[in-house]
Amino acid sequence: MTYSLTSQKKLTSLYSPTHETSPGYYVTKVSDYKYTGIFGNENAYSDRDFKLVYKFESNSFALNNLTYVPQTGANAQFFDSTGDDSYYVMWVTTPDTVKIMKKDVVFIADISSSMSGKRITQVKNALNSMISMLSAGDKFNVVVFSSSARAFKTDLVVADTANKTGRDRLCQPAHGNGTDQHGGGVQARPQGDLGQDNRELGRVS
Repeated sequence: MTYSLTSQKKLTSLYSPTHETSPGYYVTKVSDYKYTGIFGNENAYSDRDFKLVYKFESNSFALNNLTYVPQTGANAQFFDSTGDDSYYVMWVTTPDTVKIMKKDVVFIADISSSMSGKRITQVKNALNSMISMLSAGDKFNVVVFSSSARAFKTDLVVADTANKTGRDRLCQPAHGNGTDQHGGGVQARPQGDLGQDNRELGRVS
């Protein structure tokens, strides 16, 4: 397989997080605006997708937005739900020269029985993605709720490798009557206790 990446903006890197150590993986920088590469192993068995990650030089703010309008009837997609409101998401990419501020973030996820199936998979994927993007100076915690609420840690913790990979206790939908709208709030317990309640806390891989 051969591939080529050309951009109007200057490229700073191109690599494969999944196959960079493979003997059949090669990347060549043709110019600041173009990379080419080859991937191919003789009699290779593909046990995972081949992924490429590239990065632009960023010397100004960049704005991108995505608009979602739920569809009904024959046009409905698997992620459309009756009663969903339209919304938009905006991404702001800062210049490389901007100093990243430290953040305190609490992720809250509904894992009640109404979240079973594709919804809980989307929650798990989103949580994995957002936590992986936290910087070393950030702090975070994870709170999940169904008939009651549980916290990953008793307080905010630093977003280091140990805590990012150790937050493996979300999300399995609870077996109960759905979301608790009148319950008694968050009951934080030590991390070791959380895994004992498999009805509410599962694993994020």
